[in-house]
Amino acid sequence: MVGFATNETKSGLPREYEAARDLCLLIQELGRSGITPWVRADTKTQVTLAANGAIDRVVIAVQHADEVDGERETQAIQWRIKEALTEHAIGPLFGHLPSDHVTVNGTGSFVIGGAIGDAGVVGRKIVVDAYGPHVPVGGGAYSGKDPTKVDRSAAYMARYIANTAARMRIRGAKSVTIHIAYCIGLQQPEMVAAVTNDGMDISDWVRSRFPDLSPRAIAETLGLWRMAPDSSWRFQDTAAFGHYGRDMFPWEKIAPVSD
Repeated sequence: MVGFATNETKSGLPREYEAARDLCLLIQELGRSGITPWVRADTKTQVTLAANGAIDRVVIAVQHADEVDGERETQAIQWRIKEALTEHAIGPLFGHLPSDHVTVNGTGSFVIGGAIGDAGVVGRKIVVDAYGPHVPVGGGAYSGKDPTKVDRSAAYMARYIANTAARMRIRGAKSVTIHIAYCIGLQQPEMVAAVTNDGMDISDWVRSRFPDLSPRAIAETLGLWRMAPDSSWRFQDTAAFGHYGRDMFPWEKIAPVSD
């Protein structure tokens, strides 16, 4: 399992991932608010950064109603959607981008979405569920697994540890990547490795501050079994917009430890 955190963004996620996620959130909000009433639930976004870190290119695929602003012809619908999202989403978030740097619904029509249109959902979003292409993915998919499965619980713990180390600037870290590997049937991991953005090994810090990384200890630390109707978060909240970078989740907090 892999955990990652960086100080370059407020969310602790890579900049291109945060930008794509914020764009996706805004598009869905535009649909709910009635500004773009033709927006449906399935939206995918991709943001590419230039070498200087500026937003360079944006790709959007948004599920839509059969009719958009009175248009039913595919090319006209595609143009209407691009115009609306450029004005109400891309512009407010990123400023002006050349039209040829923005691709919206590149395949034309996107009426059928979700599980029906994409042959199911479990395990099909492992990169976007995590940190995007900037960070390696680790074990299996998260969705559909309870806290006894380290594919999910240990991945959350790795994020919790990485977030703590990066936010506390342990040994000067600006970003931290954690790797945790388990053997089936054993409670403690076979390997715990942690490295900072400049290549410094802080694995010893992780092992000393988090000595028990069994599934039971992880679930207790993060409160993964304490679900209640009035809880501030639910596992189903992770089904859209990623599993990381939102304050509602306990693995986004900082552990009460010192350097």
